[in-house]
Amino acid sequence: MSYALVSSLRICWYLDFESKQGIYEYRNSALETNGFAITSELQKQLPQEFNQKYFDATQRGLIFSFFYNEIHDFVMENIDDLKFFNFTGVSKAIFFGLESLENWLDLCEQS
Repeated sequence: MSYALVSSLRICWYLDFESKQGIYEYRNSALETNGFAITSELQKQLPQEFNQKYFDATQRGLIFSFFYNEIHDFVMENIDDLKFFNFTGVSKAIFFGLESLENWLDLCEQS
C-alpha cells in the first residue's frame, strides 16, 4: 500500500495507524514551512523542556532527530520511492543517510 506524502499543505512524516499518533508539517501557500505538530503520545516522549505539541519551522532539527527512527520506518514502509523523490528532490537513501542524521542533530543543537 502506498500513501500520498502531502495532503492540502499538511505533510504526514509519521503515522502509527493503530494509535493514530503522528508527526505533521504544515506549509503555507508558498510551500514554506509554518511549523510542526505532534500528537499527545509522541509529545510525552520528548524531554520536559521540549514537551509541547507545536513547533516552529526552526525546530525541524529537533523533530527529525528525536523521531528519526519513526519517520524513517514510516517513510520506508509507506511512501512510494518515486513520490518521495519528486517531493523532496532526493532519494530515501540520501534523505535518511548518516550524513543527513548528523545534519538533523546539528540543526537540533542550533534551535
